[in-house]
Amino acid sequence: MSLQDILLRAQREVVAQWFQCILATYPADTAKFLKRNTDQFQNPVGQTIRSALEDLFKALIKGADPGAVRSFLDSIIRIRAVQDFTPSEAVGFMFQLKPLIRAQLDSTSRQNGELSALNDLEARIDAATLLAFDIYMECREQIYAIKAGSLRKRTELLLERTFKKGGNDR
Repeated sequence: MSLQDILLRAQREVVAQWFQCILATYPADTAKFLKRNTDQFQNPVGQTIRSALEDLFKALIKGADPGAVRSFLDSIIRIRAVQDFTPSEAVGFMFQLKPLIRAQLDSTSRQNGELSALNDLEARIDAATLLAFDIYMECREQIYAIKAGSLRKRTELLLERTFKKGGNDR
């Protein structure tokens, strides 16, 4: 059985464990809510992360193109970029996938020529991790640009009011 077949069979278990890794980065009450409530309208964050992880896992296992991987990562990283995670906290969940995958492989599959396939998969995970960091930084730059624009607009309004008041007193 190929590495891809083994991992696709174990997908539900691996993704559930990977989701648990992400939940561990949240406060206990938040993690409990994100895990328990699977309704996409009552818990859009949890459902988005869970769904994107499933799609991301399949894309990485099947060697999907970087554009597809980016779109699945984007869904997760956008959420984490606005939640005050540091860059390492926001993308760290990607590093946790490798040990979860290795745990699914027994020594027989590692010896039967699957080591090369595992190395290729781990290289795709590494590339996706770098991509996740790029997405995080793009999101943070957008947030800072929005904050700067808002501050600039408030300052301009304050200056306009100040000069209008000052001009009416003369």
